[in-house]
Amino acid sequence: MPSRQQLDQLVQRNRYNTQAWLDLLKQTIATGVDQDVRDVFQRFTDVFPTAGVHWAKWATYEFDKGHYDDVVSLFTKSLDTVYSVDLYRFYLDYVTKMHTTEMGLIASPESYNTIAQAYEFALGRVGLDRRAGAIWTKYLAFLASQEPQSQWEEQKKLDQLRAAYQRAIMVPTDQLLQIWKDYDTFENTTNRHTAKAILLKFSAGYMTARSADRNLVSLFEKIKAHQPTGGLACPPTWSARDASYLKAWKDYIAWEKSNPLTLEPPELIQRVNYAYRQALLVLRFYPELWIEAALYMMEVEDKDGAVKLLKQATEVLPER
Repeated sequence: MPSRQQLDQLVQRNRYNTQAWLDLLKQTIATGVDQDVRDVFQRFTDVFPTAGVHWAKWATYEFDKGHYDDVVSLFTKSLDTVYSVDLYRFYLDYVTKMHTTEMGLIASPESYNTIAQAYEFALGRVGLDRRAGAIWTKYLAFLASQEPQSQWEEQKKLDQLRAAYQRAIMVPTDQLLQIWKDYDTFENTTNRHTAKAILLKFSAGYMTARSADRNLVSLFEKIKAHQPTGGLACPPTWSARDASYLKAWKDYIAWEKSNPLTLEPPELIQRVNYAYRQALLVLRFYPELWIEAALYMMEVEDKDGAVKLLKQATEVLPER
């Protein structure tokens, strides 16, 4: 493998040499020299600002070193623009650790509320993602971990858990089957007499989500088959591979627009917008996708959103 100096020269000659960047990051992290690691991560994220998994790696490095202020600074820079499951999973782990005692107990009622709010924030950003199953599962486990001090608190816990389960089983994620099994157990443990009726009421929505998840697996396998090294956003060369990659993302977006989950308009629009957002994380240098996303927003009467998106496009694509 080339030395760090050689790799540095490679990325200076070609800022989109993804393999050289990944090797440079790996070698620099291995040195454990904080300033060198920060410098390379900073340069890397300047070139690939939407690479969520690498923002998470940088934050993890700083956390492991005990640099908590730096972790918060990285969240400030990335969470609002990079809707990445990897990044949000680390964010939730961070918030939980910072509000948990060495014995593994939540420090206070205020800490409990902070963690709960962090989960709701994360689910509001990436909860629709197929890979968000682990976030839903951890949130459900967190709600179940409460220790009520009164009958009123016990009922509140059950109501919160039931509501969270009923949201989670309607989202096609990679852990949907297990979440449904856990929900079945929850209802039968809570009240066997009412469980059957409640589960029957939500079973059709769950089955629709499960069917949709099977389609999502196929759609994302096609996307993965054509993605560039590391899934990093690079200007297209308009090769056959680039065309196939763009088509795979468009197929996914078209599938969402077909409303396979039979959603009402607000929820459908949310899923389609999320699909465009995910596509633009990796296809940020494809002008037609920005235009298509803006046109969709106009179609659903979100003029402000369309204007904001096009403004962002001019910043990303100043010469395209």
